[in-house]
Amino acid sequence: MIGKSIRQRLVILTLFVLALALGGSFLIANRAFSNTLRETTYTQLANNATYLKTLLENDTYTIEPDRFDAYARATSLRITIVGKDGWVLYDSDYRAADMDNHLYREEVQQALDTGNAVSERRSATQRLPVLYHAIRIDEDPDIAVLRLSTTLNQLTGYQKSYQNLFLGGLGILVLLVTAITAISIGMITHPLHRIKETAARYANGELDARMHLDGPSEISELATTMQDMATRLRNTIDEVESSRQQVQAILDSMTEGILLVDSSLVIKVANQAAKHLLLQTSDHAQSIEGIRLVQAIRSTEIVAACNDTLLDGKNHEVTLAHHGHLFGETALLV
Repeated sequence: MIGKSIRQRLVILTLFVLALALGGSFLIANRAFSNTLRETTYTQLANNATYLKTLLENDTYTIEPDRFDAYARATSLRITIVGKDGWVLYDSDYRAADMDNHLYREEVQQALDTGNAVSERRSATQRLPVLYHAIRIDEDPDIAVLRLSTTLNQLTGYQKSYQNLFLGGLGILVLLVTAITAISIGMITHPLHRIKETAARYANGELDARMHLDGPSEISELATTMQDMATRLRNTIDEVESSRQQVQAILDSMTEGILLVDSSLVIKVANQAAKHLLLQTSDHAQSIEGIRLVQAIRSTEIVAACNDTLLDGKNHEVTLAHHGHLFGETALLV
């Protein structure tokens, strides 16, 4: 399952943050360059339009195609002169007679209303933005609007250059991030692996196992807590074992035979007197602990007394005659 381990989650998170940062920087850089290029181009169009308007005024608004063609080639701009009726009087790129009426073009209408206007449309052939700047001509009865336009060809060159730079930088950045991520992940997962190994040793009973970690403080604190728990568990086990030995010593010092059975009447604890007495009659030569009571004692009365004690929780006593001697047996719930 992807993302199940800490290593996989850190790698996925790092790649996500990296992709987000790179994508954001790419969009911001493109937007910043496009806005700057548009502002610069609009300023250039406005300056050239003002200059050409001055030329027209000086020439008494006489349109000289050769002069305008030369200016258009020198500045890489398209020059269009629109008449009062909207028909094109001159265009540096196309024959005026073949062009549509421009009266209702966005920039023409705005220029007629406000004196200056700008607009942007996308070129159908180059798929690039085309910027327009139109200026109104008031002093001539035939000319209505002088319009200049240009295609943002720089965007194509910029995108190619930036993409090459972006891909090259991306490769270097991925290598650096991969190396840094691998080191960072190792600093986290290696101590966790040590903790896992120590926990496995604790599970196998090696409660004295110790570890020293130089990793992050959170992991070091976790390791210290685990070791403290193991120490307390070891101390508790030692105390229980010591208590068991003390109880066993007390039981072994008693002359009466004592058996401790569970709810299934399986013998769990027997003192020395009980072992000495019952091993002589039992088929088990080594120990009676772990066998059923009915196997160690052939008396149905004693087994019945134990069952009654389990049922009602009360003490039950039974007296048996054996070889002319009376033996008292007591069953109680502990």
